Amino acid sequence: MLTELLDAFARLVTKRRVAVLVVTVLVTAVFGAGIPRLQADFTPSDLFARFEDEQAAMAAFQETFGNTDNVALVVVQSESVWTPAVMAWIRDVADAARAAEWSGRVDALTGLPVAHEPVVSDEVVEASVFTTLYRVGAGPAAQVRGAVATLAGEEPPEVDDTIPDTVRALAAGETVTLGPAFPDDEVTADQVQTLHDTVSSSPLVVGQLVSGDGRTTVIAIQLADGLDRNDEVAASVHGLLDILDARPPPDGTTWDLGGLPWLRTALIERMRSDQSVLLPLAIFVCVVLLFAAFRWGAAMYGSTLAVVISAVVLVGGMAWVGEPFNLLNNIIPLVIIVIGISDAIHLINRYLEELDAGREQHEAAHRTVYTMTIACFLTSFTTAVGFASLAVSQTEILRRFGWTAAVGVLVAYVVTITLLPALLTVIKRPKRAHAHHEGRFEDAIEALTRGVMRHPWPVLAVTTVVLAGAGYASSQVVIDNAVLDQFDEDDSITQTTRLLEEQLTGIRPVEVYLTSDVAGRFDDPEVLAALDRVAAWAVEQPGVIGTTHYGDVLGEVRVAMTGDTDARDAPLTSREQVELLAGFVGGRDANPLAQWVDDDRTELRLNIRMVDVGARATIAFGHALDDRLEAELGGLDDVHARITGDAWVSSLGLDAVINDLLGSLGLAIVIIFGFMTLLFGSLRLGLLSIPPNITPLVITGAWMSLNGVPLNAATVIIFSVSIGLAVDGTIHVLARFREEVHGEDDVDAALVRSARGTGKAIVLTTVSLMLGFGVMLFSSFVPVRRFGTLIGVTVFGTLIATVVVLPAMLKIAWTPRSAARLADDLRA
Repeated sequence: MLTELLDAFARLVTKRRVAVLVVTVLVTAVFGAGIPRLQADFTPSDLFARFEDEQAAMAAFQETFGNTDNVALVVVQSESVWTPAVMAWIRDVADAARAAEWSGRVDALTGLPVAHEPVVSDEVVEASVFTTLYRVGAGPAAQVRGAVATLAGEEPPEVDDTIPDTVRALAAGETVTLGPAFPDDEVTADQVQTLHDTVSSSPLVVGQLVSGDGRTTVIAIQLADGLDRNDEVAASVHGLLDILDARPPPDGTTWDLGGLPWLRTALIERMRSDQSVLLPLAIFVCVVLLFAAFRWGAAMYGSTLAVVISAVVLVGGMAWVGEPFNLLNNIIPLVIIVIGISDAIHLINRYLEELDAGREQHEAAHRTVYTMTIACFLTSFTTAVGFASLAVSQTEILRRFGWTAAVGVLVAYVVTITLLPALLTVIKRPKRAHAHHEGRFEDAIEALTRGVMRHPWPVLAVTTVVLAGAGYASSQVVIDNAVLDQFDEDDSITQTTRLLEEQLTGIRPVEVYLTSDVAGRFDDPEVLAALDRVAAWAVEQPGVIGTTHYGDVLGEVRVAMTGDTDARDAPLTSREQVELLAGFVGGRDANPLAQWVDDDRTELRLNIRMVDVGARATIAFGHALDDRLEAELGGLDDVHARITGDAWVSSLGLDAVINDLLGSLGLAIVIIFGFMTLLFGSLRLGLLSIPPNITPLVITGAWMSLNGVPLNAATVIIFSVSIGLAVDGTIHVLARFREEVHGEDDVDAALVRSARGTGKAIVLTTVSLMLGFGVMLFSSFVPVRRFGTLIGVTVFGTLIATVVVLPAMLKIAWTPRSAARLADDLRA
């Protein structure tokens, strides 16, 4: 039955070649017409698994405090930022950004308020002054004691000059207003000095908005709520760039961009730029390889046409069904082209072999389709299964990537197995036979195969030792992912981010979101004291830059009111103190408390700033933080704490993605080798195919471990891809061996003929895959370069396993009785 179907299909392709060509042109035109409709969405958060409870917590947090991860940073550097010229420029940029529709909160040194105090009469009642100091819980010890005495009805001590005018004004019932540091158009040196004196000792400013040495500062623009898709973020970043380009900084002052919106926008633009270079380069490399291998124009142009049409059909199909390009599937066209060339090489190699055997063109093309359809289908199917196994992932973007790539591989198979043989029947045959069976290349393959057959046990012994070592090395691979993994160490983005981590706040906050059903709960000093203890613990942990919460802001207000820097760390002792301090700044339009606590005091934020330590360390820190929160807040039944923020949620998502993909790899292995067993009609052949194809994956894992390449969402996909590619050579060898060993008592002779018939094509496809994916090494995107390198390692390992390990296993495990049993099965 199968032979009849293959024969009928071969006749259709070779006899109805005009119909095949016409249908191909029409289909290409229909799908190609959809390409202009293709959209692009490179939103990085789509890469991570979705956890409904974590997403709900983050959504609730952002509803109150905004997306605190979605902050673009203008990093300003100068010999000293505390000059009128620099301050005027910062104010100009910050005001322009604040007016943009894409901006939300904008923080800059020039936006910090300073107290504008009314003139207070010297006749202020001293007792009121001391009462104010007492109520805020600050001031020189003697004055506080005096305030206590006053409240007890005793005479207050004499008021001295250390009492700030702010306190005098409050005691007199005056309103102390806070206003901009630079209210006029002109920025003066005195105004700059006043601002410097006001904030130079504040930990809420120094180390967050400005470095301790005064040489670096940032303008922080939190994007407007809801702007989280790639195109929206990119438009905002380009709007900021337009503002900066229109406002040259003063001489000696430079700026760079930082923050996650800029990193993501730059990442996406580089990937798009890669596409315009890597895809044509991959096609060029494949064309050159085909010409070098076969020295026949038809082989070069026909194969190239087939894979390009495959890519056009796939991309057009994506457009028609509304599947956009994203962070993962943007590489699929390149993958399809490179993989499609492999099938083309095997078809052309077999076609030339049939011509060398003396067959006419039509007969040679018919024989090629008849003998190669199953083998090429198996290679395409197993590769598609490797991709499709990603469907078990919890992450939608990975599932879509898997299905899209799987469909693309099968599209390339259908186009190549129909179009290329049809073209071969109408293209003039090569001027001379290529003498495949008499070439030096085939002689070398035969010599290698005979050497392996003479010493199969030593070959397998060495293989076992190598696998044991590689297996151990693979077990040491680090599972991790960091934002800066995407960029080179000398990249300006990496350098700017490191500067932010060393001198300011970094770009990866972890947020603790506290809630309560009791109004005013977070004005309770007991809760704030517990948060102080959590924060003190956090800053001692590796990778933590600093922390900020509502209580820290109140401490700065106390310093501003009293002039007493010791008051910053003094514990709050009453709800009255908290309410008084909060009331000092809480009534302003731009309420600085709004980013730390809500109006009802039922939602509160603890911000923990971290360096880009990677997902593993972030998860470990998060679990330890959970334990600490439970220890400090567990006794407060009406207070609930959740860890949230992009750094935390994406780290959890990565962990799930890795587990999903490792599971999908096991599923792919079971499906692939089970299907091979069924199609070859031999359990023995199916089992024999497993070790040679697990070997390259283990070697790749060892290479990653030895070269410090982490296992993450980008690199783990390679294993799902590679398991499909790894079996290609094995399939062609086993298919040819099955053909040659049919009715053959001499297994060695069948092995030699199989090696000579497939060896050249296997080597050429290996080289084509290595060179085709090797163009990724020219990418500006680190994960793409790693993808190309790891695929190259896997494919090279596959070549060694196919031409060395597999023959040794067949020599030992395949006997004349096995051949006879296979022949009986085939006849049945």
